[in-house]
Amino acid sequence: NSNIEIKKIDAFAATTGPGLLGALLIGSNYAKALSLILDKPFISINHLQGHVLVSRMNKKISFPFLCLLVSGGHCQILLAEDYKKFKILGETLDDAVGEAYDKTAKILGLSYPGGPIIEKLAMKSKGLCKFNLPKPLLHKNTLNFSFSGLKTAVRRVAETGINKKEKTDLAYEFQNSVTDCLIKKVEMAIDFSRKKFQINDFILTGGVASNLFIRNKFRDLCKSMKISFFAPDK
Repeated sequence: NSNIEIKKIDAFAATTGPGLLGALLIGSNYAKALSLILDKPFISINHLQGHVLVSRMNKKISFPFLCLLVSGGHCQILLAEDYKKFKILGETLDDAVGEAYDKTAKILGLSYPGGPIIEKLAMKSKGLCKFNLPKPLLHKNTLNFSFSGLKTAVRRVAETGINKKEKTDLAYEFQNSVTDCLIKKVEMAIDFSRKKFQINDFILTGGVASNLFIRNKFRDLCKSMKISFFAPDK
């Protein structure tokens, strides 16, 4: 598509982990073979490092900065000190955010991947919270997350029998509970890291960062806390 001859490629890169072994082997072996045949460098990419740093490809973001990485398999608040030095300030104790979305979608009889489907379903709700879903660790003095209890609470509601409208309300309240937990912990992390590390930038990244409801909430948080907000393009 780019009309570039393969001989003019300077180097080949592929993700080598963490992730699903089969997919990683196919991609990395293909790239390694090309690099050997053409005698060009092979660059091994860390999946999570890629998520954290990708926004710096087209935006000026200086180290150190704060990052919330939310994906199907990960949920971490990170301090990026330079391109290969990261400090975990908080992480999930059980399910990642994307995993919680996928499992909740399955409970509600929805297809995979669950994130975009629940977001779309939640948009149909009028936002009248009636199920009182939990917000785990919200008021605890920790930067860690927990989402398995929230997922279990959704299952208990679903098992009582819910109609189509109630399903949209449940999707909305689930998404709202997740977002409140994320916002609260990042707010605490910004306060902590701004004083200790003089950070001025925050990045929301990972697959879940594509969720516009979550993204807009974080944009509002950063505006209120006077810190620059970044998120990679979908």
